[in-house]
Amino acid sequence: MLNKLKTDGLTGKSNKNDMEEIKNNVQESQNTSNNVKQNAPYATTSLVLGICSVVLGCAVVGLVCGILGLVYAQKGKKICAENPSLYNGEGMLKAGYILSIIGTIFGGIGLLYVIFCGSFIGLAALIN
Repeated sequence: MLNKLKTDGLTGKSNKNDMEEIKNNVQESQNTSNNVKQNAPYATTSLVLGICSVVLGCAVVGLVCGILGLVYAQKGKKICAENPSLYNGEGMLKAGYILSIIGTIFGGIGLLYVIFCGSFIGLAALIN
């Protein structure tokens, strides 16, 4: 490829594909030399959903957010386990996972409370 670039450079012709390939190679070498790590995938998503599930835990919305937070945290953990050298931020995944568990428990308790109170209201209506 270098010979081709030299000959194209002498004739004044440039090949777009070759230039793009060179740019990609330069970017890859910079990423590996700087050892830049990305945040774990779905880390922010699971953390936000975990926080929402705790805040909205007494409603059904908290239960839904908690379950979604658990799913995204599991996906993120799986992707991080495949390539641990590419990602950091596993702490965010753990925090999102733990908050989602707490929010799911709160949401489940809230749902049981609504069902329990609803059954008593329905029973009282039947008696009267």
